Amino acid sequence: METTETLEAFSKRMSEVEYEKQYIVGRAYSGHTRTIYSFENQRCWLESRGYRTIPNQVKQATPAQMYYVATAEPYDYWVHSRTIYGKGRAKKIANHYHGEINEEPYTPEEGKWFYLTFNTFEDLMQMVYDIHTGKYAEVFGKEKEYESCIPA
Repeated sequence: METTETLEAFSKRMSEVEYEKQYIVGRAYSGHTRTIYSFENQRCWLESRGYRTIPNQVKQATPAQMYYVATAEPYDYWVHSRTIYGKGRAKKIANHYHGEINEEPYTPEEGKWFYLTFNTFEDLMQMVYDIHTGKYAEVFGKEKEYESCIPA
């Protein structure tokens, strides 16, 4: 696919995309949320962890609750939903895009399927842009079709 849009213009346009859904993951007030986006039909999400709060129902927080909130170390990371077959291939792709590989937990073949996480939006956008323009397929070839072991 040929495009005249630069990576910078593409990233700016994608930064304005509204999220589709947002979930609280785990216990309420633990500060873990997952925000789902669709960037040019590529599912990605932002994981935010450690943004703890004290429940609204508590008029005066206990020392333990205040300590729990105060010791939180918030951080964010981006996830691309693309699954990659083979650990070596996944590492090669992750190195190219400055990402990290993570084993897909629900697969029929243990230790064979991986997804990538990114510390910055810019690194995620480089991969999304390359998939969008076709450069990803040129450099890394076609992906093996992923089959989830979770019934649809």
